[in-house]
Amino acid sequence: MTGRTIISAIVTLLWLLIFLSGPATASTDPDSNAVALFAARDEGPSIPSPVSSQSLMPRTGGISTVGFFEQDRLVGAFFGLKQGLSDAGVDYTISYRSDIISNISGGIRDGNNYIYQFDYSATVNLQQWTGWQGATLYVQGLSNNGNSIKEFSGDAQGPSNLEAFHTTKLYQAWIEQKLLGGDLSLRAGLYDLNSEFYVTNGAGLFLNSSFGVGIDLAQSGIGGPSIFPNTSLALRIKVSLTPAFTLQAAIIDGAPGLPGEPSATGFSISRHDGALLIGEAGYSFDPSSVAAQTTVTVGAWRYTSSFIDLTGTDDARNPPMRTDNAGVYVSASRQIYASATSTTEGLAAFVRYGMANGSINTFSHNFSCGLVYTGLIPGRESDVCGVALTRAQTGSAYRFAAVAAGDPIPGTESTIEATYRLIPAAWCALQFDVQQIINPGTSGTLADATVAGMRLELQF
Repeated sequence: MTGRTIISAIVTLLWLLIFLSGPATASTDPDSNAVALFAARDEGPSIPSPVSSQSLMPRTGGISTVGFFEQDRLVGAFFGLKQGLSDAGVDYTISYRSDIISNISGGIRDGNNYIYQFDYSATVNLQQWTGWQGATLYVQGLSNNGNSIKEFSGDAQGPSNLEAFHTTKLYQAWIEQKLLGGDLSLRAGLYDLNSEFYVTNGAGLFLNSSFGVGIDLAQSGIGGPSIFPNTSLALRIKVSLTPAFTLQAAIIDGAPGLPGEPSATGFSISRHDGALLIGEAGYSFDPSSVAAQTTVTVGAWRYTSSFIDLTGTDDARNPPMRTDNAGVYVSASRQIYASATSTTEGLAAFVRYGMANGSINTFSHNFSCGLVYTGLIPGRESDVCGVALTRAQTGSAYRFAAVAAGDPIPGTESTIEATYRLIPAAWCALQFDVQQIINPGTSGTLADATVAGMRLELQF
């Protein structure tokens, strides 16, 4: 264990000891929004970070902004800077996330690492600044130290959704135009598709990467689609036909980032890269009652460029090319229990399934499901815990190719994750997590891995 890891562990434990004496509890103040970092956004620009947590619980307000533990940022008002900028039409966020995470047994070898990321974002009201009615500018940057836990666990899906390469870069930069009272919106610029597409309520609590974008879509394209940690230029349209029914679609550059320079900020557009086309429909049953709400989402995606066919070679012994790199996904979430005596306590469930063309992609199917409980412990109404499963299935063409090469036959990889997210202050979260990875890497050559860790999140 490195010195930085030890220091981070000590600091995290100190936070825990200090703040357990001052638990954050829910307030009935409807105007308070101090827990915005830890709750799903339900209004305004959709600007979640790539690792944001989402709750299925009804948002009835937050924590009353009184005192050090209840203020929404560690630095508080910072001499009035936050309010002054907000009055001028600029809202900013600086957040820190870190994982102290270990592969306890199985996988490639035992080992641990310290992974951290800073996110910096600003939302500018262009109507207030320039008179451009209904327009918003959003800019987000990130810094990641590039450490890995997969080098120890050996799995394909990834135990930490913070894991990336070492970089400091511009991550998103887009302008959104809202029309028809907000029922129609257009967004253009550098864009993370997972900020709006393939988002499942409740799944964002978990640390495994497959609970963000499923591996069926995350594996696709030239270096992946436009998701964390590399994004590309996009044009997105979103229409709210009714309060319950929403349609959205996007056309996105097919090769995010700069080829061969994954840690660099930038993009390149080439006709050979093609484009990623994605569309999604979402419907909420009984949207007026959060306690009984069920949300169903269906999406489909397709690339316009050509990809290598894994099924074989042509007469010249060259791999044939295919133009049908596509997939579909469906998800559902439901609030299945809401306490009659608490505005926050309740149990929610989610399930989803994704499928990709197995003749082109390594993984052809991905299934996940989970349960999320908010306020399980009396007096800790903002804490969230959950258990979830994700399972990735390799495609038949990839398995046949492995057999032909004399490699171990790949199959499925499954991960069971249990987690508890502690909210000791409105600007701080501690999350304890354990994952059991069954058949890491799918080849059957690695023993099942056990990964455990702790995440610290701060908002400044």
